[in-house]
Amino acid sequence: MDVVRSIMGIAAVVLVLGGSTAGCGQERTVRTSLVTVSSRPAVTAHDTTTTAPARRTMPSVSSLPPTTAPSHSTADWGPPSPEVARAFSQLDDRLAGVRLYAPGELPADTSIAATWWPISSGKSPALWADHPAPNPRVIGRGADAEVRVALRVGRGDSWVEILERVKGDLGDLTGEPIGRVAGHEATAYRFMGGDLIQWSDGGAWFAVYGRNLKSGAARRIALAMKPTGP
Repeated sequence: MDVVRSIMGIAAVVLVLGGSTAGCGQERTVRTSLVTVSSRPAVTAHDTTTTAPARRTMPSVSSLPPTTAPSHSTADWGPPSPEVARAFSQLDDRLAGVRLYAPGELPADTSIAATWWPISSGKSPALWADHPAPNPRVIGRGADAEVRVALRVGRGDSWVEILERVKGDLGDLTGEPIGRVAGHEATAYRFMGGDLIQWSDGGAWFAVYGRNLKSGAARRIALAMKPTGP
């Protein structure tokens, strides 16, 4: 499957629904959109421009290693911490008039990561230590902006990436409908050793990616996402 390299070296991915309708709990093969941006470090703190990416071939989903055991507990859930809520509120102000989503509930020990890195790449954050990027990461302006937010769960290697208003190339993956996010059908996928849940709203695509989370945690986060903006 062809994808484009991500900003810090590999793809940040969102999958676009298509194909035939299936009931909740049933698997189906759908057309998917693979989100991609330039592999070069950001030139400015606001990331308002990107360069044309080069095409690469990524390993198949089935060939990727399984998610490792989580290093946190998701027993206690609640509203986002003030730090997380403030980050999403600032995004809403920065992109006034643009539909975004913010978490409705998270594991209690979730915080904003110190810098953004492509969690959905399946790689170690240490690979991006020499090229720190602002978190949240905003690419472009206005309705054309794409947003990525890196969240850390606990103090170990458990992460969540929120991807908003993303676009990219098409491919085929098998997903499972799991319910609705604010009335929009959501589909779950196994991707790069983690769980990716995506949905569409107003022609824009949104996703939650969970890495090293306990079973069902990424789905719970996605289904509790709340729309902001118009």
